[in-house]
Amino acid sequence: MSVALALAATLIAAPSPAEPLTAAELAETLGQGWWCTRNVALRGCSSIARYDFERGEIEECGGSDIAWIPNALARGTAGNLQTVAELRPLLESLNDKAEAEGYTTVKTCQTRAFRVEGEALCTTSWAIKGKPRMWLTRSGRWGDPDDHTVTPTDAERYWWFWPRMFAEEAGLSPDQGLKTDAEYCRRHTLRADGTLSQVYRVEGTVQAFVLTPLDRLEDGVIVPAFLI
Repeated sequence: MSVALALAATLIAAPSPAEPLTAAELAETLGQGWWCTRNVALRGCSSIARYDFERGEIEECGGSDIAWIPNALARGTAGNLQTVAELRPLLESLNDKAEAEGYTTVKTCQTRAFRVEGEALCTTSWAIKGKPRMWLTRSGRWGDPDDHTVTPTDAERYWWFWPRMFAEEAGLSPDQGLKTDAEYCRRHTLRADGTLSQVYRVEGTVQAFVLTPLDRLEDGVIVPAFLI
């Protein structure tokens, strides 16, 4: 039975769609296979993720618009940001590669810890376990042989660059960006079609997404979640 059909089969025992899934129900549903996270504006997945409730870990891959790289370079020049100056050779190299070969998206995969608090699944924004993996991609497809693979060292430098730059722009020490990581707690409800509704609050704004089960990992085409 596919993941989607298996989830649909749980509807008889499922709570009302208005009621968030309990911790046990989260493990029974979200803990099955890979999920595509999307909102109404996306034709692909802003991320694909797999939740391991025994280990308390999320394996997640997401994408961002390549335009964030020249944007960071411009912000670094305008604000005389040391964090951008330190990483400028890498950022310029990635930008040149993207412009020359038509890459449109930065794709990263990482593992992060999560915890279940009541009916909410809570995880951090930046903190991850181990090292991230990174590619430049045109298609966003999983395992696309035409993707450009970024070295593990450069992938790690790129990942941690962003919270450091944001901290410097806020007038803080760049290292503060690594210490003041936000935590988001998401609540999920089961929809009639076997998908999940995911809702959480970020800086006073409610974010809502739909999680769709993937029968095949290669169906999880990643599109940029954050556009310039």
